[in-house]
Amino acid sequence: MLKELQALGLQKNEAMVYEAVLKNGPCRAALIITKLALHRNLVYRALDNLVDEGYVTKFTQNGVWQFQITDPHMLLTN
Repeated sequence: MLKELQALGLQKNEAMVYEAVLKNGPCRAALIITKLALHRNLVYRALDNLVDEGYVTKFTQNGVWQFQITDPHMLLTN
């Protein structure tokens, strides 16, 4: 799936983070950092880029930021 996401224009770290959010549903950045074993700065940068592009949404739940995938078809239309 990573190669397909990169073919759609995502950078490697963005593709890894996107896939992690997709597999884990709404989740905290800490879970993604743990699952991917990427430096936290790389994960947060990828999440910020994905949010800016509209592929991931960010919301708070009990005062903690959560991330979830928006409509997956957005990748194909952009």
